Amino acid sequence: MIWHDPGTLYITGLAAEVCVNSTIKGAIANGYRVYVIKEAVLSIRGGSPDRKQLDKYRSYGAEIISVNDLK
Repeated sequence: MIWHDPGTLYITGLAAEVCVNSTIKGAIANGYRVYVIKEAVLSIRGGSPDRKQLDKYRSYGAEIISVNDLK
């Protein structure tokens, strides 16, 4: 990724509270613009991440988007 330097990452994944959270923090710390596709992230408890988790992502600087926002 560094060689191609995309600058923007679209995040999806499992374990919203752990893996996805760490990926978002690391990406933002490394200067990437981060979009989290809310329908494509799952909580370790099952289902979508709750508002508190999404707010945490926002506090890091990520933007929360819907799959419908993708072109």
